Amino acid sequence: MAEISEEILTEILLRLPVKPLVRFKCVSKRWHSMISDPHFTLSQLRTAMLRNTNSCARVLLTGELLHSISIESLSSSNAKAPPTTVLELPVKSSGKDSEIAVVGSCDGLVCLLIDSESLVLWNPTIGECRELPSSEFARSDVDFFYGLGYDSKTNDYKVVRGHYMEPGGRSSSSHTSIEIFSRNMDSWRRVQYDAVEFRGTDVGAYADGSLHWLRGNESEPVNKIVSFDLSEEMFHETVPMTGINDFEKLPLEGLCVSGECLLVYRGCNFGADFEAWMMKWEGKESSWSKLCSVPRDALPFTKYWLNPIDFTVDGKVLFNSAGWELCLYDQKENALKRFDFENDWVFDGSATYVESLVSPHGGSKRS
Repeated sequence: MAEISEEILTEILLRLPVKPLVRFKCVSKRWHSMISDPHFTLSQLRTAMLRNTNSCARVLLTGELLHSISIESLSSSNAKAPPTTVLELPVKSSGKDSEIAVVGSCDGLVCLLIDSESLVLWNPTIGECRELPSSEFARSDVDFFYGLGYDSKTNDYKVVRGHYMEPGGRSSSSHTSIEIFSRNMDSWRRVQYDAVEFRGTDVGAYADGSLHWLRGNESEPVNKIVSFDLSEEMFHETVPMTGINDFEKLPLEGLCVSGECLLVYRGCNFGADFEAWMMKWEGKESSWSKLCSVPRDALPFTKYWLNPIDFTVDGKVLFNSAGWELCLYDQKENALKRFDFENDWVFDGSATYVESLVSPHGGSKRS
């Protein structure tokens, strides 16, 4: 029997999900080399995303345990209790009550902050992780903002940690200090910029080569977005808010990414309608178009707060309701689906990631 050419074999394997591909590495040295190739790794992710974004997207819930849930199963299943996978914490923690927060997600890599001290770069799908080296920049008395994204010029994934400093001490003026971790170089670098005010602790949303954060201060509503270009390692001017009604009066509450599009939203607190907008580009100009508007009476159970987790391609919005339950709102049907968890499990935080072969070690070029 003639051996399948490498070109045909690659085309076949590119169409397979991640978990079978991990098993297929054991077939032969040839297959292991092909599937581990950095170009294949990113090509497989791009193929999966173009075919069906929901098929490889998952929700990560943090609490006493780490739970992973397929977004596609939430959208298509009629079950009240979603099928969940319990994940092991990838590194040893200080104890059972360790505080875990997701401070970045990009291409299947997730950055975890454990006990407000150590940072871990982790791929939950393939189980690979690395604990990032410590630095003198990490302090418990400072509110940091974070982000994880991809630098296309150096084919590198970067973790960003920074904080805004008021005048005082050794500094006569306000400034923003940033520390950047390079996955490929396995080291931190510290850079100082002119003052860029943030909302205290916040997680940047990665889209189009940049990390994005909401910007504001105590004297004005949060109605601006600042971006940090991961290739240039420079802050951009504030993203224009053209297309968002009353943005100068009503504060924005969060940023997220759906697919590869940047979204901004408000209405997470009790009593307000939930609204979300998606950024669109027309040449070099950006504008915002309304993605959804959910009346608060359509979410009667939300007594405290809710955060959007994901916006599906078929027009549904997945919410985290005060850490007690997940709910899926269908705009077309004006219908709400609520999901319960066994043993009344409560989760502290939620984030999305995609299934991928991208490793937290070494370099791979993003297609």
